[in-house]
Amino acid sequence: MKRWRIAVPVVVIVFFVAWYAFRLERLLINRNVQEKFPAAENSSSKVQALESGSFHSILHPIQGTALFIALATVAGCFASRISALRTGRRSYVLGTYYGLVIPTIMALPAIPFQYSLTVEGEYVVKMRLEPAKVSPAAYHAMLGLENFVNKSSKLEVSLLDLVKMRASQINGCAFSIDMHSKNARVNGETEQRLYALSAWRETTFFTNRERAALAWTEALTLITEGRAPDEVYAEVRKEFGEEDLVNLSLAIIAINGWNRLAIGFRKIPGEYQPHKIG
Repeated sequence: MKRWRIAVPVVVIVFFVAWYAFRLERLLINRNVQEKFPAAENSSSKVQALESGSFHSILHPIQGTALFIALATVAGCFASRISALRTGRRSYVLGTYYGLVIPTIMALPAIPFQYSLTVEGEYVVKMRLEPAKVSPAAYHAMLGLENFVNKSSKLEVSLLDLVKMRASQINGCAFSIDMHSKNARVNGETEQRLYALSAWRETTFFTNRERAALAWTEALTLITEGRAPDEVYAEVRKEFGEEDLVNLSLAIIAINGWNRLAIGFRKIPGEYQPHKIG
């Protein structure tokens, strides 16, 4: 009975120390994410910050659990040693039981805990895989289409920025919205037009050519809803010749493809640095 009076409090103390260490880890992750994504603190989005891999865990779950067990084992043996001095008997087996078996059971929740870390109340997301590394040939083929659209299609850079932004808004692709809004600003786009892009029909500051392109973008992106209606096609043909319309359609196809890769594999938004096109 005396052994329990000594060992149990020690093991409980070690448990709370370990819990505090895991809590401290979460706070460090929060701080690091906020430093890397300063806009996340004031974001209205439900996903306030997404981690890139380096913030997922300071300790691997197995390492954290092993450290917890090791600390508790030492504490248990220490408690058993004290008990032996008080009772005149040594019981390292009991110390091992206190320090290894019980803490192991107590440490099991640490493993799933490590995989459900949160940042400011939201789940931290890790990219599932890197398409460019897994299938470089296919990825380079996509880049070939993108390079054609940007450099050889003869479409205006400002028009392409709007098309890419609008398709990304419809698809809900955070990475692409972040990327193309940054590119648009670097290329001279105004905040007013970017903010109103999702409601472009109600504005007066988009040209007829841009309005036709945006309508065509929505028709092809939401292809199952209207099957690219004749009236939308008729309007876009007034502003675009045959070659330009094909190139515009390929630009829409490309951005929809990038959106699906970014969403499907959880591409991390916020890290992209803009560059001027053209």
